[in-house]
Amino acid sequence: VLARNISEQLPIASITKLLTAMTVIDEMKLARVIKVPADIRKVPRHRVGIRPGDHLSVKDLLHGMLIESGNDCAEALARAYAKGGHSGFVRAMNRKAALIGASKTLVYTPSGLDKRITLGMKNGRKLRTKKPNIATASDVAIIARHAFRYPLIRKISSMKRYTMRTRGGKKRVYALRSNDRLLDRPLPLAGAKTGYTNQAGRCIVALFKDEKKAKNYVVVVLNTRRHFKAAEKIYHWACKTF
Repeated sequence: VLARNISEQLPIASITKLLTAMTVIDEMKLARVIKVPADIRKVPRHRVGIRPGDHLSVKDLLHGMLIESGNDCAEALARAYAKGGHSGFVRAMNRKAALIGASKTLVYTPSGLDKRITLGMKNGRKLRTKKPNIATASDVAIIARHAFRYPLIRKISSMKRYTMRTRGGKKRVYALRSNDRLLDRPLPLAGAKTGYTNQAGRCIVALFKDEKKAKNYVVVVLNTRRHFKAAEKIYHWACKTF
């Protein structure tokens, strides 16, 4: 009902995690307990802060990834993938995107962080670049529609808080808190995911359910400074107009 630049491929940052979550639920058992890798603290922020050697369930790591957008949780899940580890998981994500019709989506990481690539050497120094996960706004809408059909993704992405608990070994708890300001407003929000990197800017995709009109509205905003306000304004406009 409203569109602008919907076919331009843009970085999507942590919106990627909706695709990650679908791949996890499709391919991994939620009750499985994963041992956190030794180098997990090297994963760039934003992190939940899980520690090397922690034992956490797939389901709890999904909460950490979606509620607090934990890049460390996304990496731990991808590395535990039985069919090829991290690289196999990223391939599965791209297959999932193609399968649901998000044909202009290409991801390199499960977290939404840019992939660092070494191009070669010059004067004894490594030449490096970054490749961001990319998609069009229309593809993000497709990904969101499919992701929010998963009851668990819809439930987790609508939660303000959750507590992760380690399973076995040293007992630890991780208190999660969402940074999604839309959850604090009187809105019929049925699911949402934010994202931010320097290249992507501030992004959000949100699903609103208007029970009175029996309509759903998917709002996608990429690279917008005031993404929460923009998403809310678009929803109110669509609700009044249609």
